[in-house]
Amino acid sequence: MHYLRIQWNCSSPTEPDETLVELDERGYEVRIVERFRGRLMGFASEVEALPSTGLIREPWTRWEQTATDPDFRVQTIPRTDFEMAWNNRLRLYPPA
Repeated sequence: MHYLRIQWNCSSPTEPDETLVELDERGYEVRIVERFRGRLMGFASEVEALPSTGLIREPWTRWEQTATDPDFRVQTIPRTDFEMAWNNRLRLYPPA
């Protein structure tokens, strides 16, 4: 697995300013967490998702291109950082 943090210099409140992505070895999204202005607002996996967030169904190779865009900052992160963000969804969106 690979874990990425993508920060976007974006002024729109309807777009995430930070996205954390878990990718499998083939580059497919496994789980994703979106933050809007530092607050968790979106997440998705194969088994659960908010209506506003979904997984991309093709290999995720654009991070290398995104990394060259000055409006974005892409960095690899440890699994523990991703898991912390992923687990926070239960606090904000408890299961019914």
